[in-house]
Amino acid sequence: MGRRYYLPLIAAAVLCACSGRGHGADSGYPYKVHPTTAMLDKDVLRDILERRRIPRHITVHALPAHMFPVAGSVSHHLLVAPLINFWFTELARLRPVNTFIIISPRHFEQGREYISLSSLAWDAGIGVVKPDIECIAFLKNRLGLAEDPEAMHLEHGVGALLPYIKRYFPAARIVPIVIDQKNSKAGRIDLLAGAILNLISSRKNIFLLISTDFSHHADPATTVQRDEKTVRFLDRPAPATLPLVYSDNNRGLRILAELYVGLDLNSGALLCHTDSFAYTGKESDDITSYFFYMWGRTAGE
Repeated sequence: MGRRYYLPLIAAAVLCACSGRGHGADSGYPYKVHPTTAMLDKDVLRDILERRRIPRHITVHALPAHMFPVAGSVSHHLLVAPLINFWFTELARLRPVNTFIIISPRHFEQGREYISLSSLAWDAGIGVVKPDIECIAFLKNRLGLAEDPEAMHLEHGVGALLPYIKRYFPAARIVPIVIDQKNSKAGRIDLLAGAILNLISSRKNIFLLISTDFSHHADPATTVQRDEKTVRFLDRPAPATLPLVYSDNNRGLRILAELYVGLDLNSGALLCHTDSFAYTGKESDDITSYFFYMWGRTAGE
């Protein structure tokens, strides 16, 4: 949904994918800082900064005051920008974050790696978001990965969220990870999950952000059926229930499930569940659904 935001992204992504440039740190990727649509299109940036009012017919829930969030899922569709904003305000209300590990699906056929990382900074339109070089280097070494900046080029699964990070966590750094959802190298995902578990366990104030939207391109009845299955996973993430999930980032959710168990998390909170048709009243034959969720433990544990 939110197609008017995607058109410049698609055009630029196709241009990059067809450019014939290399993919390593010294490959000739033409940007020293990753651009985002919010930087390139001031109307998009204005929409992100000013559109905060949630429609009255959409129900949202505040996080419980006793919760310490460790991970969460948030949409990358700016159609629901006020809900993205609400999700970040709730997170900022309950805890500081020094580093966001952002796991995004790969939306465009660009980049070389199955799991892509980049050590470049990002222009969020309201300032630069810096990478956590130490964490990125650790993951690259653990997984034997090279730099893959082209995989990140105008990737809205990362870029759409950065103005919110810059607004509510202005000093936070990021570890952007883009995963090819069509590749079935489960062993690599498990290795990545173990490396992220190591980072979160050994360093303070790292938060795992799963950038994802759920059921796509369906009618209302199909969307409801898919979401009823998905919520069984989200209530208590586990590898066994992951096949029930219909999302654009099941690889990221697999990592979430491993961390939910490995970090012994004991609480989950739904901030909002809606879909594009319920939100706008438009396009009932092409619905995307959204779950804004957080998982963590009781504060002080």
